[in-house]
Amino acid sequence: MTQMSKFIKTWTKYGIGLMTIGVTGFGLASVASAQTEVMQYPAGDPTQIVWKAQDSGGVRELSQFPFAYSFDTVNPQGDTVRKVFVSWSASLDTSSTPPLYRYSVSDDGGVTYRKDSNGNQIVKEEGVTFTNSIKKRDGSIVSVDFVPVPSSTTSSDWDINYHTSTDNGETWTHHVTAGDIGKVTFPVNVDWFRLHRGIVENSDGSLLAVAYGNFNTDPTDTIEQQQGSSIVTGSTRRDRAMLIKSVDGGVNWSYVSTIAYDRNLYNSYKQTGVIDRYDRYEGFNETALARTKDGNLLAVLRTGGYISLYQSRSTDNGITWSAPQLLPSVTDFNDQQSVDPDLLLMPNGTLVLSYGRSYTKLLVSDDGNGNSWTAPPLITYNEIPGSNTKETSGYTAIVPVGPNRLQVYGDTGANWSYPASDPVNRFSIWSKYVDIANTSRFNKIDLKTMHKLGQIAVSTDMNYTDSAHPEARVSGAFDGSTDYWSSAFKSGTAGSFQIDLNRIYRITDLGISLKNGSSQSASIYFSIDGTNWGQAVKSYSNAKHYALDYTRFNVPISARYVKVVATGTDGMVSLNEIELYTDEDTFENHPTPKAPTGYQNAKMAWVSEGDAFESKRSLIISDTSSTQIAEIFKYGVETATKSLSFRVNPKTIASAFMFDIKGVVTSGTTSVFHLAVFPDGSIKSYNGSSWVSVSAAGTVPMNSWSLIRVDATKTSANLYVNNTAAGTASPYANPANVESLNGFSFSSGGTVPVGDSVYVDDVLFQEYASAYYSFESDTVGSAPQGFVAGSTMATVSAAKAYAGTKSLRIFDNSASAIAKIEKAANASDYKALEFRAFLEAVPSAFIMNIMGEVTSGSDTIYHLAIFPDGSVKYYNGSSWIQIAGAGTVSNFHSWNLIRVEANKTAANVYINNNWIGTAGMQVNPSSVQSLTGFQYASGGTVPAGDDVYVDDVYYGP
Repeated sequence: MTQMSKFIKTWTKYGIGLMTIGVTGFGLASVASAQTEVMQYPAGDPTQIVWKAQDSGGVRELSQFPFAYSFDTVNPQGDTVRKVFVSWSASLDTSSTPPLYRYSVSDDGGVTYRKDSNGNQIVKEEGVTFTNSIKKRDGSIVSVDFVPVPSSTTSSDWDINYHTSTDNGETWTHHVTAGDIGKVTFPVNVDWFRLHRGIVENSDGSLLAVAYGNFNTDPTDTIEQQQGSSIVTGSTRRDRAMLIKSVDGGVNWSYVSTIAYDRNLYNSYKQTGVIDRYDRYEGFNETALARTKDGNLLAVLRTGGYISLYQSRSTDNGITWSAPQLLPSVTDFNDQQSVDPDLLLMPNGTLVLSYGRSYTKLLVSDDGNGNSWTAPPLITYNEIPGSNTKETSGYTAIVPVGPNRLQVYGDTGANWSYPASDPVNRFSIWSKYVDIANTSRFNKIDLKTMHKLGQIAVSTDMNYTDSAHPEARVSGAFDGSTDYWSSAFKSGTAGSFQIDLNRIYRITDLGISLKNGSSQSASIYFSIDGTNWGQAVKSYSNAKHYALDYTRFNVPISARYVKVVATGTDGMVSLNEIELYTDEDTFENHPTPKAPTGYQNAKMAWVSEGDAFESKRSLIISDTSSTQIAEIFKYGVETATKSLSFRVNPKTIASAFMFDIKGVVTSGTTSVFHLAVFPDGSIKSYNGSSWVSVSAAGTVPMNSWSLIRVDATKTSANLYVNNTAAGTASPYANPANVESLNGFSFSSGGTVPVGDSVYVDDVLFQEYASAYYSFESDTVGSAPQGFVAGSTMATVSAAKAYAGTKSLRIFDNSASAIAKIEKAANASDYKALEFRAFLEAVPSAFIMNIMGEVTSGSDTIYHLAIFPDGSVKYYNGSSWIQIAGAGTVSNFHSWNLIRVEANKTAANVYINNNWIGTAGMQVNPSSVQSLTGFQYASGGTVPAGDDVYVDDVYYGP
């Protein structure tokens, strides 16, 4: 018998290319929106206290109204990490009290804060507020004060203090004296103003920021307010939110536009009954500003302490703004009302809004643009006065500390939250991690960790470095950040970035961010062998990215090598970030600590960062109970065979580590195979009455990663450890009762003894049975055994063979009949057809079909053909659609390797290890029930003469 092709053996070795649970696709297109999962850590009220106020000498210390800013730095270990500055107000919240701010610094993304040599937290008091701060592209930081220099009269020109740093905030130059301060200029006199939340840098280096206050020319309104038990009448000007701009690095600012102003909005509130007679409408003031994923500007604005937030959008970089509107899709008034919003565009493209009153809350916009918002769970902490231990001002701050993780900051109340006579100082600043993950993109390949461990190789000319920007380096392309300098760069107009993943993955999704904020073009290619690249799997033309842009593939594309070719015109090309996703459960984007999405019945099993295989996260099964078993399950489609593969690192096995193949049965246990690793490292299977040895002691070592694979039918299972056969297991369930296999589970060995603790990673569960046809034992001149020939023009031949003496010949020598042959197969949701083809002559076409079941019977699902010019096309039911052009198959009169990977959505086509494109169906996709067999045929009755040899056929999941 001839050997399988090298291509097939590569797939078989790693268990890739087979049907996997839960893999879906929506076409080769950017994914604009999907459901987002939000996980808080820790759950419940925040427990990490950044700073606890401490009275001294009878003086009450305050810590309230947090602000925060973060940016990328490179730590001594060479990792890109977020440096976080957290500031808070230590002064009374009154207009007559001079502002006093203090801050602390974290060098590890908010995990810890700097301490002195005595172990005391370092708190600085330098006047830097971090309410309006930005690290500019030139590497310097500017922080502009929240409150301008006091003025005794209204004016159109106001002085403002600012602070600068050229060493990442280690030291500051304070511009606070006459002749060395900034200025904000308005078109008319203003009574007062504040600068608030979010400086945005344009690609030309100019800066945009938000101010709020009122013009001296704005009319006044009469309002009613409650003071004690009385209602008093007063007058006020409604606040307006304004955009200002600096072209000198943040020193001087000038008015650009009014974002929002509406003195009549209160009347509409009264008419709808949203607020009572005590006027809470203030106008538009506290405003958060951010660049959205599509490059526009979004402002979210406060209108009052317990009334709705509004938002306004600019599509021309702040020159004009849309009319303010309530937050789209937020229908619960409790989720609309707020103070002090903060906006953040995450590296993964999710836009996050934090705010407070009541409680501390988040909203997320999956599309990254604020076109709609959803409300995840509360961050909690109520602000009802007098509750003491559940108090917050509602003022928050958020900063990114990873591609899917942010840190949210809040306080435990303001000076007006508690009575002045309160003997206990209850003021503090707290923080909490929040994971923001897309539920359809959990299984990321951890390129960052793999590169650091030397498990992937990068070949690139995008290796520009700059001592002023150490985060600019090759690994900047997968450091988890979309900050401008956290990228791989090349000086010039074109650059190439190639990754060798060290094995074949089935890639389900691609995430790309090109040069942040600048127009750039790029093409991304996948390859099996690093030599044949084919057409681009994704291309961009003059794209401007501010976050990752994601593409999901119709069918996962098999690749070991990934190449990005970027071009630009501004003298520097960049790959800001690349992400790859697979159909294995890698757990990298699953929120932690919780059970991974898609798994069920989790007890003492969750996603952990304690250990992982060449990555950051894995699944831990940790038995800490003498009354329960640690366990977790996952189910999928029913098939007659399954392959379960996973990495396992047993830290402690006091009893056993169990792994089961589950099934659908008529009666009895659903654990068709019940297997376990025991404390001595042996593997055993349970046959219903006793444990039977499968492999010897030491097969699975403790405190080390091993690869386990179980290939199971309904009657037996073969086990492999580190790609070496370990033994065969008998079923636990009665085979006569087993209808199909449909899931798996991991668990501890039992209730006692306690202490089983095992990490699991890279889980792949799939149908594994496949058929291989070499034709060596078939009779020349006849159809191969098990094949059904539509004529005598499809038979076994000894004239040519790829590796052996025989092959299947499809030879159309008739003008009145078609040469064709078909092989039936079990129904499944996924099929891979791979074969060698020698195209002796193709005057019409060489047809290769995948068959299937539809609602009304059976039909040809994928109808594909190679044409005389070497192009490859598929038939969509009415016409032939090109997949790849002329010359794609150029090796006529020699052997070609052809592979088609199909599911019930689409099919990927490979020629000579080269992905050439995606095929659609001949039938309506909604009618497809399953995929079954395959077929080869000539192109038609005339012209006759199609003559193709086929060998080494592989067909299966």
